[in-house]
Amino acid sequence: MTSRLALTAALALGFALSARAAVADSGLTSGLVARPSQVGVRGSIDAGLLSLAGERYADPGGHPRYRAELALRLPVRLSHQLTVEPQVGILPLDYQSRADGRAFALSASATVRFVCRILGPLSLVIDPVRTEYRLLEVVVPENPMDARVDRSRHWALATFIGLQLAL
Repeated sequence: MTSRLALTAALALGFALSARAAVADSGLTSGLVARPSQVGVRGSIDAGLLSLAGERYADPGGHPRYRAELALRLPVRLSHQLTVEPQVGILPLDYQSRADGRAFALSASATVRFVCRILGPLSLVIDPVRTEYRLLEVVVPENPMDARVDRSRHWALATFIGLQLAL
């Protein structure tokens, strides 16, 4: 119960502190995301306190991986040109085609994003360290009767750099 109360208080405080700054930080972001042994593209729509993102990778074997993330962020404007945006999110869709079948996963994420205005509505966006915590993975091999649920939890790291066009 106390964790729900703390989360509610944190959300209310975050909304109150960033309501004005959040409106100015809406835009479209696109760039490269790097994970251990994988590089992909990431695109997001940032609207106020929310961010909806999609990613696409190919593993070294050429098998595709698609991910979607919904994140809650708290933009804090440090100056006219620099904004820091701590964010937490959930990746409800993490689909990967593999040589041994397909995998679906659910993860939680956290990062601190730096947004630096370059010129007019264009900004440089950097997530130096994106942390992800794998909560659940379902592996469906060629024979669906052999499907298995992997509940082992582990951390993963990624880095993102891209450009944002303010709306």
